Amino acid sequence: MTKQELLDFIRKSFTPIDNIPEDTAWRDAVCMEARASLLIEANCTSERFPAFMKCGRHTEHGWVYKFAEPFIVATSVGKGKPTLLHWHFEEFLIRSNRVLVTDTGENLDRWTLDVKDEILIPTNVNVDITKFREYLDDDSQELAGLNNNPGMPPHREPMASCDLMNGFKEAQSEFNRKYRSRFLLCQAVSPYKTPEQVCYFFDSPPDIFEPSKSGKLHLSQFHLSKEDDLNEWLNRLREAVENHPSEKNQDSANPQRWSSGQLIHWDLTQMVPCSIFNETVPACYHYYDGWYCSVYPFKDSRGNVKMQLVNQYDSVQNKKILLPVTTWDYPNSFQDKIFCMPLPQEQQPLYNLDLLLKPETEIVILTDSVELADSNQRNAPVGVVFTSFICSPERYEQVDWTPLEEKEIYYLVSNHSGTAMEFAILKANEVRNFLEDELEIQLKFIVVSVDYQERRHGGFATLDELINHHNNKRPKVKADSLVIVDGEDFDELYCKANKKIAELGLKWWLLDASGEQQRLVNKESDRRMRPPYLLRPFLLRGEVSMLYASKSTGKSALALSMAAAVVSGKTLFDEKWWVVPKIKDDPFYKVVYPYRKVLYLDFENGEGEIRERKIDFARCYWPHPKNGEEWQKCNGNLIVRDMTSAEVKDYSARENWQDIIAMLKEAEKEGIPGQPVDLLVIDTVSKFIHNAYTPRMDLSNLINKVRGMNIAVLLIHHEGSNKEVRGWKSVTDDMYFLVRLFREQNEEKDEKTSEKDAYDPKTLKEPLTLAFAKARSGIEAEPPFVIYFDKKWQVHVDENINREEYKNKEFKRIVDNYSQRRLKHDDIYPILGISHGTYFTLKKNVLPKKRKH
Repeated sequence: MTKQELLDFIRKSFTPIDNIPEDTAWRDAVCMEARASLLIEANCTSERFPAFMKCGRHTEHGWVYKFAEPFIVATSVGKGKPTLLHWHFEEFLIRSNRVLVTDTGENLDRWTLDVKDEILIPTNVNVDITKFREYLDDDSQELAGLNNNPGMPPHREPMASCDLMNGFKEAQSEFNRKYRSRFLLCQAVSPYKTPEQVCYFFDSPPDIFEPSKSGKLHLSQFHLSKEDDLNEWLNRLREAVENHPSEKNQDSANPQRWSSGQLIHWDLTQMVPCSIFNETVPACYHYYDGWYCSVYPFKDSRGNVKMQLVNQYDSVQNKKILLPVTTWDYPNSFQDKIFCMPLPQEQQPLYNLDLLLKPETEIVILTDSVELADSNQRNAPVGVVFTSFICSPERYEQVDWTPLEEKEIYYLVSNHSGTAMEFAILKANEVRNFLEDELEIQLKFIVVSVDYQERRHGGFATLDELINHHNNKRPKVKADSLVIVDGEDFDELYCKANKKIAELGLKWWLLDASGEQQRLVNKESDRRMRPPYLLRPFLLRGEVSMLYASKSTGKSALALSMAAAVVSGKTLFDEKWWVVPKIKDDPFYKVVYPYRKVLYLDFENGEGEIRERKIDFARCYWPHPKNGEEWQKCNGNLIVRDMTSAEVKDYSARENWQDIIAMLKEAEKEGIPGQPVDLLVIDTVSKFIHNAYTPRMDLSNLINKVRGMNIAVLLIHHEGSNKEVRGWKSVTDDMYFLVRLFREQNEEKDEKTSEKDAYDPKTLKEPLTLAFAKARSGIEAEPPFVIYFDKKWQVHVDENINREEYKNKEFKRIVDNYSQRRLKHDDIYPILGISHGTYFTLKKNVLPKKRKH
């Protein structure tokens, strides 16, 4: 399938889903309760269970525990005009039977209301009905003919024992339905009150996507081949709704008018967080009521359904969840039970796995929404498979991605489920980074923006109302938004998304957001800001750095080359990654200029010397051809002022600040007109302040004023005889980075290079050492290194060392350092001035191979 054919398919057949916020925190809470319930059921006959309950008494049938409050239930008894009896029970029993099937083939409940042995284990049909008396209230005893007051004759004939037994069985069924979550039952009795505490007690991790110790309970599969058709299920559901106690008196409970989607939704609600015994999620529930579907089956490689996602909508909160459900077999029993839990394995399978593994599958479209994957797979052409995944937020290692290897993968980026397009892009970038970093899987991207016709007032009263709203005001794909992009173009989308998020502010995005968008908002607010480098790792926008050295060492030559590199974007020290980030990655710019602009105030050299130095130390960083249009733009954007002919005064004095501001404003008109200055270089500080040693505090205030204009400042200064910054102590606190330049041989012999020789390119071929003397930020960990000038600045590398290997080793060091300091891949590669694709290719080739999941 060509790119154009894929675009045409998406344009004609793409099926959006709803924009109801998905609440993963709600999902996790339900799954944790189910996880705790499964652990309780798996361990309820173990030796440790009484220690878990911290109470109870042992009988020949098992352990008996007292309800926190009596269990009270009403049941209808008899035929014709049934009698309503009110039962109350003080205790419940957990049977210790190994086998839960009688010799007649009847299932026994392990968890049961505690009653007399004759009721619990009847030996004949005619049970002594007086045994039921203590479990009925006074009025019910009278109605059942069990009034034993010697002063009063019975008001009624005693009920048949079979009717009372049926009434008890109905009470037992209601007990199992009410407390199908064994956690809720035990929570009121045991000191372990939270699902997390239950997990810890039974040595199971409190994470829904971690394998659980399920004891003798075994994962089963949904037996879909034995099920009836949809209409038969829906008819049974309508009858169940009409008879359900919670629905009988509800105005909205007219199941005859409910859609199939709402009926299925109601049935699935009865299985949260777990079901009663022998319920199922049938294959016919994977059904579309218009655009809406309630169930999404996850199949294994053989097509067996081992897990399903069920869609649950909360009309009060106007939120939805997709709950994973699995079914579990009980030992020595015909019984099985559904728990709202994912598969008990380290990694969850991809959706449509059986289709992914088919040899004819050529193109895979990955999305973060199982709903989107399922709704669009219905219309997918042969060879195209939509897939998705479930995991904890940002825990992509919980998914088995290996079926995606060796395939052409497109990631579908779309706004849905309460997540705005900007954050859909951020999440797509998370997934991209993970797959490239961990599995070396490269992605392309299909970007589809959807226009939802939003409901203005609150949520929807029922699921049917939501379905009808969606049918009447269908979401529409924004035709001009549909694009297919590769990694490089996606980088631009990612930058634009970040800029828009920053412009509106993170609080704005939290309004009516999905749980996933809230996570991404919080992640953005917690992330370490990318250092705004103009020249990594030394010059930052809005900060001041200093380069100092003894007189006639070559600091001004190096500073001029730094300024030239900042303008042109060329690398200064290639092997050490002293690079200039691309202008398009600079969030400061609303208008992207081709080159940056530098104002260099030279207090040391006259006009003629400045011209010569630009020829020697700046033009080597200009683009080719010489005197071409781009060369001229760079030359114009490096503005060097001859300050030797200017009035001699202390420019740091408050009354002279305006002179500096005026020069910065004037520089906007030079070079590329209208472009502000990015970097201000002051060479040297002693001439700038007209004082060789001690500056006034006004210098600090002036520097802060310039920093407030988002301009980087580079100060050039002399060192003292103690090899530290001459005469300065307190003012160096303003420096973000302090870098010293020196010659090792001069250090040893205490020799001085003449000022004339210092800037002779031949002299600068001799090695110089560049060392960070101070860093206000811990973001950089740059060790000293040796440099020299030979047509341009270079790193001195031993002739026996391969320069490419040296550069790769530095790349690893830098990436490791940045990662330890909480910088993400999306921040690291722009700092290094390379593309996303180049960055991950280097990581693949340079960094240690990761274990494939």
